[in-house]
Amino acid sequence: RQSGNTVCSSYIATMSAEVEAVTAVFRQYAYSGDGLVGKEYLVSVLIEICGLTEASVGKMLQAYAAGADKYEIEEFISWAFQVQSTKKMAETTMADSQGESESEQLAKCMANIERLRAELNANPAERTAIGLPEVSDARRAEISVEMKSRKAKCKELIAKGVVPSPTICVFNQIDLNKTRRITGKGINRLIRGMTVALGKKFEVEAEEEIMNTLDADKSGDVDIKEWCDRLPMCPKLYEALKQDLDPEWGTLKSF
Repeated sequence: RQSGNTVCSSYIATMSAEVEAVTAVFRQYAYSGDGLVGKEYLVSVLIEICGLTEASVGKMLQAYAAGADKYEIEEFISWAFQVQSTKKMAETTMADSQGESESEQLAKCMANIERLRAELNANPAERTAIGLPEVSDARRAEISVEMKSRKAKCKELIAKGVVPSPTICVFNQIDLNKTRRITGKGINRLIRGMTVALGKKFEVEAEEEIMNTLDADKSGDVDIKEWCDRLPMCPKLYEALKQDLDPEWGTLKSF
């Protein structure tokens, strides 16, 4: 089995080649030479050449740049692949894997329950923003079975006195826009809430230090993998999150 690091690295390594391959299609069918493509041509290529539906194209363009008449094609394609890569990274990070501590298992169980609940209950705008399709009856049945199984696992671990790790379940809580990324403003909001709730009982690292530590690729935000891999490198924050975490719900009391 490939590790999360290997899997995520392979996504990144292939992305440039995939972007160039798709860009080549646009150059052949809808490219004007100035790097821009009109909306009409973009929609046509995405539907007729790439095989997307009109509804999915509409949602994609709404999420990327609502109301635009022209698009910088390489930027648009890179964005589309980045959205998909981030989604795959999140799925990889949240997947069950062998050798994890019971604390991590509980955190993942709780996070996946919330993910399934969001899939069931998201409104149309939320579905568009995070790329969720409408839920079929068959999918509802699958979700019901999986949620029941994960709730049973949570109950078993909690009964043993296991406390969830402040990794994935906390990330999901503070990722308010469900972009699978946390900005500096999100870190600031988190720390302000904890300061009010915990006072000086648990002081944490400075915000700048936290952001510099968590944001490994210096992109300006923290993705779910960076958060899970690097949060223990901020030991004061990590300990404060553990103290603020509701062990039965996997959510911060202060947020």
